[in-house]
Amino acid sequence: MEIDGKEWKSDITNTAATISNNIISISGTSEDGSGLTIRINGTTAKTYSLNQNSTTVAAFAESPTTNSFASNQGNDAEASVIITEINTSDSIVNGTFSFTGFRILDGKKVLIKNGKINNVKLVKPVPVGSGFFKCKINGVQFNGALLVGTVNPFSKKIYIGGSSLSAFPGVYLNLDPDINVGESLLESGFADNTAQCNLSQTEILESVSGIVKISKHDKVAGVIEGTFSFDAKSLINSQTAKITEGSFSSRY
Repeated sequence: MEIDGKEWKSDITNTAATISNNIISISGTSEDGSGLTIRINGTTAKTYSLNQNSTTVAAFAESPTTNSFASNQGNDAEASVIITEINTSDSIVNGTFSFTGFRILDGKKVLIKNGKINNVKLVKPVPVGSGFFKCKINGVQFNGALLVGTVNPFSKKIYIGGSSLSAFPGVYLNLDPDINVGESLLESGFADNTAQCNLSQTEILESVSGIVKISKHDKVAGVIEGTFSFDAKSLINSQTAKITEGSFSSRY
């Protein structure tokens, strides 16, 4: 792709796509540490708009520690991602994209065009057969019926969580693979540890602040246990959610 007219491409070993809870996530990181993420609200090959009113979001970050330029922080009427192929037999995704990335923090923006999703490896998180994942969502008890535990092939982070049998609601944690026993912050964006609450296909909320307390982490066996709580906010509007009394025991 081009960023303000300059060519950018991700490292093939740090580029991957996942499908989970009716959402396609495509991520890639270049050799200089900059990264692109596209989160598509849907699992079919078609055109998805990228603007303030869309539940599909694209973001570019100059480094893992900087705030990203996001498609939903401004309005580009022509921005879109076009998925041309989802080949589950060969486990690849193809498509194109272009958008203007806006950064509210400093008012800057970047123009991203001629983006290509070229035979990106598709990895499906594998449901976990044992363990538990539960919490309260705005004071209402939630017990995950469909559990997920895996390692994101792009970020290498531990991805655990659960959803109802209908996929919504769902709550998920993205944790640093080297997270140790004790308390760690749950933050937003490209932070080491983040969380997500999906209330519906159009209500996708990300952690703003919170705590995860790890009581056990066996990195050899791939077992992690702990508790968590966090405040979440929508990427596209002012909707919020409060996640409390969370606890989990999961393989990944």
